[in-house]
Order: sequence, then structure tokens, then C-alpha cells
Amino acid sequence: MSPHSACIELEDETRFSTWRVKCHFDPKMADSLLRVQKGQEIKLSGTCDGKERLWVKMSSCTLIDPAPEKVPAKDKAKDEGGTKDKPLVVKATEVAKNYQANEIAADRRFKGKVVQITGQVKRVHKKRAISCVDFMTGLELSLLSIECQFDAKSSDDLGKLTKGQEVTIVGKVVGKGLFSTVEIKECVLTK
Repeated sequence: MSPHSACIELEDETRFSTWRVKCHFDPKMADSLLRVQKGQEIKLSGTCDGKERLWVKMSSCTLIDPAPEKVPAKDKAKDEGGTKDKPLVVKATEVAKNYQANEIAADRRFKGKVVQITGQVKRVHKKRAISCVDFMTGLELSLLSIECQFDAKSSDDLGKLTKGQEVTIVGKVVGKGLFSTVEIKECVLTK
């Protein structure tokens, strides 16, 4: 399966099962998956490729209900911002909830855009020569994190931050990377 495929993960109603189904779609189908939300009941078809670890894997999937033609195209007239001159103003909890519910839709909304993100500091740490601030996400039992990356020159200001402190940071969203981390780069602390 291509690493660039769109994917929906299904689980049973009890949510205590260790069996889950991972359905891979052609990347061209990504627009039809934009409105699918966590917890929504859907119907799809595809080819069962068997079990892989704890997953039942399906490929060549197609969304049947809601049908792709029932999913409205993205409204291009709506300009939320997202540039250096006009950053998209968001809360860290909003970004986290969007990525938790539908990664494809969240990427369409945030990836590549400059955001002015406000939230509570979870921790301040270093990753190689990069100083980072992680936000609290407000998501219980989730591994998803939001990491804002700064250059080394910012370490004096970041050293004054404390856990739970509300801060506003401007940076460019890279998207969800390894270990369920939403990465925001080229960050500047504004308050």
C-alpha cells in the first residue's frame, strides 16, 4: 500500500476490542473523506488484505455512504487566513481535536499555513538543536501532541515558561509527523 494513501480506521462499538480495520483509499479520494468524523457511521467497500499485527487491512476502498457526491467540495471562497501577514488564529485544543477527528480534513485546513496558536504549555524541551514547546491538547487518553519548534536563539524566552502557562505562538504547520505529533515550525513566541 502506498504511504501516500488516505486511510480510515474503524473500530467496533464497544471500543474495547483489540481488532480494528484500517481502510486504505486512493489519494484522489481524499476530498470525499473530508466530512467523515470520528464516531460517524459509514459504509464502504474494499478488498480485504488480511490481518497485519492487530489490524485487519483493506485496500482499494470506496466510500459508499455518505456517497462521495454528497460530500461538498471545499469552499475556496472562504479565506480563513494562514499567511505570514494574516495568520490563522486558533486554539491548541481546536487543532488537536481536528487532527484527532479527521487528519485529512485537518491537513487541508492547517498544513502549510501560518497559525497564531494559543494554549497552555505542557512542557518545554530540546530536540537536537531545536527548542520546543508542547501544548496541552485537552484530549483524554490520546497520544496526540502539538509541538512548536523554535531556533536556538529563542531559548532564553522559552526558559521562562512554566507548565500550565497560557502562551500565544506564531508558526507554520507542517502537519502530523512521527509519534502522533502535530509539528509547527519557524515559531515565534508572541505573549
